[in-house]
Amino acid sequence: MPHGPHDEPETSASEGAAVALSTAAAGRLDEEIRHLRRALENRPVIDMAGGALAATYHCSPDEAWEILVRTSQHTNLKVRLIAQALLDATRGRELPGAVRAQVTAAVGAVRSGQGPTSHVSSAGG
Repeated sequence: MPHGPHDEPETSASEGAAVALSTAAAGRLDEEIRHLRRALENRPVIDMAGGALAATYHCSPDEAWEILVRTSQHTNLKVRLIAQALLDATRGRELPGAVRAQVTAAVGAVRSGQGPTSHVSSAGG
């Protein structure tokens, strides 16, 4: 059956829409991959800081994570930056005063049984 002059533009429009959707999906996947790579790169630092907190304050890994998250939220710094500052402190570098104060407050909150903060999960950074 022969195609009319209006058939081709409709096909081109639907193909264009499919390409646009595919491009958008690929962009979202690329962003997710970048996010996951960052999380994997930051995970060891966060885990070591959690271990240092657990050893120092005799708390569980979940409580150490809670301390990191609370400190992050109250200093407006990313968890990975808090973790790095804590690790630096184990190597003799001074912990910034605001971070030190918030870690102390977070330890107190966790020890007093205050509920967990509203955080996503420990997989992020």
